[in-house]
Amino acid sequence: WFTTEYIPTTGGAPWRTRIGSFKFPGCGGVPPTPTKTPTPGPTATNTPPPTNTPTATPTFTPNPNPPDFSLSVSPTSRTIARRSSGTYTVNLTSANGFSGNVSLSVSGLPRRTSGAFSPNPVALASGESGSSTLTVTVNRQASPGTYTLTITGTGGGKTHTQQVTLVIQ
Repeated sequence: WFTTEYIPTTGGAPWRTRIGSFKFPGCGGVPPTPTKTPTPGPTATNTPPPTNTPTATPTFTPNPNPPDFSLSVSPTSRTIARRSSGTYTVNLTSANGFSGNVSLSVSGLPRRTSGAFSPNPVALASGESGSSTLTVTVNRQASPGTYTLTITGTGGGKTHTQQVTLVIQ
């Protein structure tokens, strides 16, 4: 058996584990039959000992529970009047040993509105949670209506999204 940790991309986290198995000939089976060694003499030659090389290719089993994080947003709907702002709370939780930064973004904002996260990115330690506040500011000329926003968290090669509703009055 062979085990090792590795980082699948550059950056530092998250670590992953590989486990492989292979077998050398003559290990764990019937012992090899001894061979007679020639007696040295004036014409005898020494033969090098045989080398043991693996006959099977190692197989690797991916971790069935790789490091990850979850993302949730509250509230799922917010009404904001023109010339004001409102907030959504983005909650992030480490899972299966995930640790690293999660960068946040928002899409679907209508014209004459803006969104900003604080903090961004959110640093998550293994087994811990973190949060960020999305502040949506609505300009006085924004069009009233109902809009679907998509909040995205990206970190450690993982991406998660949640949709929320913005109602502009």
